[in-house]
Amino acid sequence: MFEPGAPTVNVIIQNPSTPGLKVELVGLVDTGSDLSAIPTRIIRALALKSRRRIQITGVDGLTVSMRRFLVNLTFAETSFEWRPVIEWPGEFVVSGRDLLRECIFAYDGKNRSFEIRDP
Repeated sequence: MFEPGAPTVNVIIQNPSTPGLKVELVGLVDTGSDLSAIPTRIIRALALKSRRRIQITGVDGLTVSMRRFLVNLTFAETSFEWRPVIEWPGEFVVSGRDLLRECIFAYDGKNRSFEIRDP
């Protein structure tokens, strides 16, 4: 999916208000991202409602307003409930440091392998 290879993990995203609604897709493990993001198409599929907008500043210094949503996420045998994520137009989940800080994450670039687990 990514060239050169990047750490990815399957992520289950669930609407916390409607536990029966869930989707599984590929998530990019992004240690450079402060926040996690989910695709717009998933927001629609899970009937998520935004109650707030937040200001996000990118590495280029540009600040934009993004919609924030609350979701349940599961990856690497770890569950995160009622977590804020932002919307983005991509095709995969971005798993940022807001989630990674609660896991043990080790990346071996030379061997193109990684480990992510709940401590």
